[in-house]
Amino acid sequence: METTATEKREMCFYVPGSTSIVDVVRNQKGAYSGNTLAEVQERYAGAELVPLDDACKAIDAANVLIYEVGKAKEIDVDRWEYALGVLPPKQWHRAGGWESFKISELTAGDITACYVRIGSRYFEVYGRVSTPPEMLKAWCELAQARREYSAGYGEA
Repeated sequence: METTATEKREMCFYVPGSTSIVDVVRNQKGAYSGNTLAEVQERYAGAELVPLDDACKAIDAANVLIYEVGKAKEIDVDRWEYALGVLPPKQWHRAGGWESFKISELTAGDITACYVRIGSRYFEVYGRVSTPPEMLKAWCELAQARREYSAGYGEA
């Protein structure tokens, strides 16, 4: 008997929109809980049997929204210095009047808190550990431009 690509995929119990799986599935039951889908649904309303890689993609998408990846917020120098000292910085980058670093401990998946200084202004933004420093800077410049634009219209 041939197996299809779907049958070969690792499956899990997952509640759409959540940021974690309920259980991976082996032989139609949760590998850790031993529960069937119906039993899992009694505890986790809306739980579905889905391919694990699809659940991981959905979890990543939910985390991007939760942490507002790419949305920079201006902070004060004290917050910058605290972030710089709380854990060893990761990917510290300095260039022509600006610098950035990432917190070495990841927040969720491959998302981490990132910090950028442009001149005398400081920013915090969540990004992926792979986000280039130049992109972090661009996000902060965009936030700065939006704030200045809004201030010009009395909406600051």
